[in-house]
Amino acid sequence: MGHMPRSIYPARATGKFGFNLSANTVPPPVQPSEREREAQTGNILPPGDAIEQVGGASSDTGTHQNYLDRVQNYIPAEIIAFFIFVNSLIPGIAGSAAEGWSVDKVVSVLSVLVGLLACWFYAKAMSESDNNPSWKLQAILWSIAFLIWIYAIDAKVLDLISHDPVPSLSGLMLAGFTIFSGLVIPTQEEG
Repeated sequence: MGHMPRSIYPARATGKFGFNLSANTVPPPVQPSEREREAQTGNILPPGDAIEQVGGASSDTGTHQNYLDRVQNYIPAEIIAFFIFVNSLIPGIAGSAAEGWSVDKVVSVLSVLVGLLACWFYAKAMSESDNNPSWKLQAILWSIAFLIWIYAIDAKVLDLISHDPVPSLSGLMLAGFTIFSGLVIPTQEEG
């Protein structure tokens, strides 16, 4: 069984927004042939190291992404796990940011910033390893999912703005993102 990439496969563009809303299955992007890679990089790869091509399609079959694959790939589990771990180390934040900054307050804000940056860097890294150009849309959706999770777990950083999450709203945002995110398919111009 082949490796299922963490990046989202783009589909042919049918609109002007840079993404389609659909539950359709999307095939993997066509990998460049050995000759195309040589022309692009100027490197000659030893036999057996290149992805073999048959009729212009990748030989790695069975990796089409469906709705559930996209839902799974639009939730940045590693980044959320990092944030939950750091958030659990913070004993609690007494008072708002206006009352002065403690180490715990700084760590709570930095954990959010690091998580948001990680969404962008990790999406870019995954798209490069999967030869997939649609990393920006995935990074945006990862950032949205990350912020929803921050709200849903009642992260300590919310104490800085003296906000208590509403459980029903947390549940609605988590469920809504999970249901609708898989409908978003990035597009790619033909050419």
